[in-house]
Amino acid sequence: MEKAQFIYHSNTLSHITLSLQQTVDVLEGKINPLEEEELLSPTGDTFETSVITSHLNALNYILRFPIHKKIDEAVIQEIHKRLMEGLILSNGEYRQCPPELSIPQIPQLPFPKIP
Repeated sequence: MEKAQFIYHSNTLSHITLSLQQTVDVLEGKINPLEEEELLSPTGDTFETSVITSHLNALNYILRFPIHKKIDEAVIQEIHKRLMEGLILSNGEYRQCPPELSIPQIPQLPFPKIP
């Protein structure tokens, strides 16, 4: 359950709105990622089950990583490769363009006229 909670909260930070129960069900094998490649989230969005399984792969790699070993560029790229496996073609590689940023629009409030 700890891994499921970690993956659920980490995915939530990336705006992946699958529920904790859906995450647990995939990790426990109640939902087979080979049979159900996509899941409908409670918000109505659809996500690939690989957002959970690849996250588990990356997390297990990190947890098995020797504590005395240096974390270098190759290790970070390997973590990214595992995390994004099945989600993007360039997993483990450097981005060739800037990330798309969405900056929330702040509504303009009407200012009262000062007499």
